[in-house]
Amino acid sequence: ADSSSDLIFKIYGLMETIKGYGIQFDPNTAQAYLTIPHNPSLKPALSEQLRISANVIWASMTGNHFIYESDGTFAKGFRIYSAGTTLLFYLYHSDSTSSHLEYDMTGMELGKLYNIEFRVLNTGLDNRIELYIDGVFVKGQNLSSLADISYSTNGGFIGNSYGSDGLFHGRISDVQLWKGSTLISYWEMKEGTGFTIYDKMGTQNLTGHVTTPYAFWTRDVPWGEPRSMKLTVT
Repeated sequence: ADSSSDLIFKIYGLMETIKGYGIQFDPNTAQAYLTIPHNPSLKPALSEQLRISANVIWASMTGNHFIYESDGTFAKGFRIYSAGTTLLFYLYHSDSTSSHLEYDMTGMELGKLYNIEFRVLNTGLDNRIELYIDGVFVKGQNLSSLADISYSTNGGFIGNSYGSDGLFHGRISDVQLWKGSTLISYWEMKEGTGFTIYDKMGTQNLTGHVTTPYAFWTRDVPWGEPRSMKLTVT
């Protein structure tokens, strides 16, 4: 079960997503995405129990839509994206293998707010990837290898991929990166102006890129109202 501190961050992030600013990722007009500079602190080892979460609204489920990519290099680091109605998490190992989890998004709706969280467990007893949606466990998949995560020295992206063929369409906010129970980075994405996205933990600020600047920030939740979310501390 989540700790009370985890839930505080999730609830706060959800409330801010509903009422505040957010980045409008629209490949048809603004073509917005964020670049993540190379920073070893953002690249956890397999043994450090990687966790990553984000509040996400899809405006389209056609084609590839990248939420987070740790490395702008093929088959390095880890990535979260949707391909059609399949949500995927890929993790690349140092022995040239990969582990991944796939989730069927058929029942998920466009214009709805979802909290997506992936956890990588490497405890000796539990060695798998887990997916939580709105705080509820929905699927687990065993790791295919216990070799460490293989990273490059390149930075990564939010809302795009290394090949620039996965621009996200919708809204992403409140991206959190954890090493076990330690929060490493928290990008709220509520600045409302400019193109610097500040890390509330002070680890690494991000840079926004957009072809139509006025379309970068939005104050309203686009494409429909967010749904309710219930979180319980156990």
